[in-house]
Amino acid sequence: MILRITGELLRNRHNRDTLASDSCRQPVMNVPSGIRKLVGEALQGRRLTPEIENAINSELTRIGYLPETDFEALELLMAEMDAGRIQLVPNC
Repeated sequence: MILRITGELLRNRHNRDTLASDSCRQPVMNVPSGIRKLVGEALQGRRLTPEIENAINSELTRIGYLPETDFEALELLMAEMDAGRIQLVPNC
């Protein structure tokens, strides 16, 4: 699921710019990023578990936009997965 959501955002920069410019959102520096923490967990453990994937999707749904720093973190996670350095753990 995260690959579909983030893949769509990565392919469509216009959506990202539109979402990031939303004037009713709080400044990124005042909001701790759950997405960056979750991506950090995946990077540190070198595996993307279904729990981390679901938590990232929940956080994206909760905040309703994708800040630049979170976008970059997800972009890094996807690049690491493409390079084979992060394992996608299937549901058991």
